[in-house]
Amino acid sequence: SARVALAPNDRWSLQVSAGHLHESEAGLGSQPRQDVDRATASASYVRPMAGGGTWANTLAYGVNHDSSAVPGGTIEQSTHAVLAESSLRSASGRHHWFGRFEVVGKPAHDLHVHEYITEIFTVGKGQAGYLHQFARVHGWTPGIGGHLNLSIVPPLLAPRYGGRVAPGFGVFVSLQPAP
Repeated sequence: SARVALAPNDRWSLQVSAGHLHESEAGLGSQPRQDVDRATASASYVRPMAGGGTWANTLAYGVNHDSSAVPGGTIEQSTHAVLAESSLRSASGRHHWFGRFEVVGKPAHDLHVHEYITEIFTVGKGQAGYLHQFARVHGWTPGIGGHLNLSIVPPLLAPRYGGRVAPGFGVFVSLQPAP
């Protein structure tokens, strides 16, 4: 494997990586674990905001390629993924807004639709959320937050997921060491 990272200034960070991962993924059904060739690239940009806040953004891409044994032979598959995410931290450091959107190619076995074993399905998810952090307590910063999301599946899978668009939400607590 290899990775090249570059930070041309204090706002930008870039990376490209590739590797052959030995037995990194579960095989289909009772098949042995399989090797995967993987490549990734990402760019992150952080911008200080007026008054002391921070706006951070990342765009990432990845591709996996593997061979899987199936009844009657072997299939070669490549799957791709794209991610865009952004977060905004207030000047006080107590308010954090975040969002992300990802589109991913998933092999049928990852989605447990084995009757389409040679298919790759494109699925997506969008998410937006907020975290409120409270005053430090004994060297720790507690917080509480929530997020809303929408998952999108192709028409062929809609009956299994209750439709093409599945809404969701989450509530979470956060406990971080104080800076």
